[in-house]
Amino acid sequence: MRRAFSPATARRRGDEIVQHLFSGGCVAPTLLVLALGACSPGPPRRQLDALIGQSPEQLVRTLGVPARSWQTGGLQFLAFDRRVSALIPGSGPVAQQPFQTPIPFSAGAGLGTPPEVVSRICETTFEIAGGRAVRWTKRGPGCG
Repeated sequence: MRRAFSPATARRRGDEIVQHLFSGGCVAPTLLVLALGACSPGPPRRQLDALIGQSPEQLVRTLGVPARSWQTGGLQFLAFDRRVSALIPGSGPVAQQPFQTPIPFSAGAGLGTPPEVVSRICETTFEIAGGRAVRWTKRGPGCG
């Protein structure tokens, strides 16, 4: 029989997993990128479905100011962007310069990698007809 975890237990276990990943050396950045690719920064499907039939004003109240809006063929479109960013820590040895300042090796030397910020964007676009949202679509690498 499977046990359901409370949100606090799930959060603690998630923190333990992240801590374990970062203690694994060079494996952690690769796993972090894979985990980031599975993230969905946009609202869940059920929340978006609940917005069908709502006015554009209600969409703005719920999702914030749209990144873009346009009209064509009697229809209005509102596009909302969500972004998730993660820092992938660098790895590799540290070189000692003559003046004793630690400088990480560059990736070009093949002896380590610098830290990198990875971002994923998910765009959710609502189609408005007759003053109400009639459908939505998601696109982008951050949509999961």
